[in-house]
Amino acid sequence: MLYSGIDLHKHSLVIHTVAEDGAVVREAEFATTRPALTAYFATTGPGPHRAVVECLGSWYWVRDLVVPQGIDLRLGHAKYLKAISYAKVKTDRVDARTLAQLLRVGLVPEAHMVSAEHREVRDLLRARLKLVTRATRARHAITGLFTQYNVRAAAELPGLVQLQVRLLEEEQGLLRAQITRVEHELRPRLLPRSDVQHLAWIPGIGAVIAYTLVLEIDDIRRFPTVRHFHSYCRLVPGADNSGGKTRHKRSREELRR
Repeated sequence: MLYSGIDLHKHSLVIHTVAEDGAVVREAEFATTRPALTAYFATTGPGPHRAVVECLGSWYWVRDLVVPQGIDLRLGHAKYLKAISYAKVKTDRVDARTLAQLLRVGLVPEAHMVSAEHREVRDLLRARLKLVTRATRARHAITGLFTQYNVRAAAELPGLVQLQVRLLEEEQGLLRAQITRVEHELRPRLLPRSDVQHLAWIPGIGAVIAYTLVLEIDDIRRFPTVRHFHSYCRLVPGADNSGGKTRHKRSREELRR
């Protein structure tokens, strides 16, 4: 078995490959192109090969390229990898070397690699959430202007402030139209699915929440137990136990998820 750590960047990447005993097989740095990455793995020889890349925004194309080549690609959890692989000297080569060695000894904290069939649809649903957030922000901005001047109608505001309100209303209208467009695109792709239908029949869960549950969970079998799923949903508080004292906590990151 060979193990490769891939330190991926927009314009360049570094790959470090080691054997079962940790001996270096090859290391290379080259431009972030498909032919270069394909050529690298073609020169490492036959046999089982496992690789890891950090869970960043650009891993999709790497997965689509190397998995058909027989590479068992794993997705490293960026946050936990940083905690494990902290080093005083940090370079791309050091990062790739560290990833390869962690993978070899089974210490890579893995992130879930969303299935290819759900990937584009999930990302579109997440884009909808961003649009909703922006539309809500625009509505709150209008309310804030009314509160600032203690009025109930835009006509009671000063002229330039009225312009602000009109611009915010136009922005809100555009965002709502885009949200509707996304929902129309998602509906025929997701609503007919049996898992979405089962969720949508639960009181309090509408179509959009059902879409979100199906796409974000992806495959419920990836959770070994119900407890693991509860933790993923941030329904279980963290704990900070020290000196006989127990403190329950929830991090800011958990609250954002």
